[in-house]
Amino acid sequence: MRYWQYEEFRQIENGVGMLSLFSHQFKKSLKYLKGSNKSNELSLITGAASYEFIKELIALFNQKYPNIKVNVYKIINDFFGEHITVTGLLTGQDIIKQLKQKKLGRYLIIPLSCINDGVFLDDVSISDVENALNVEVKTVPSHGKKFLKTLLEGGDII
Repeated sequence: MRYWQYEEFRQIENGVGMLSLFSHQFKKSLKYLKGSNKSNELSLITGAASYEFIKELIALFNQKYPNIKVNVYKIINDFFGEHITVTGLLTGQDIIKQLKQKKLGRYLIIPLSCINDGVFLDDVSISDVENALNVEVKTVPSHGKKFLKTLLEGGDII
């Protein structure tokens, strides 16, 4: 069985297997990196459902890159209700409200699953978030290797 399958069935679109595939991509790519003492500070957001998962990946990342501080912020979905915990249903206004007083570093990583045609579900744009939080936003698709590259800001070749 492959990491992103359930028995003989590929399970990606409905969410089953997405974290397993993401983790596999991330860990496989990280394994080939030498690491460095390069320093940086950045932030990323995630929904409540994947918060612990992302924190675990960042802990692995920090074993090779101990001087890159990654602030992982769990965004509570006030717009649709806190019982909605998936990252893809987060809104711009919730991100702005919950990060307004937080230390964000050089840039903020936001998963592309939150955005459709350049806006969040509440019609807040990426530039609205950048302006409100005074930070550059980098979006990243749900792919472990691309996430790792974004953490490294393109500084290392993967």
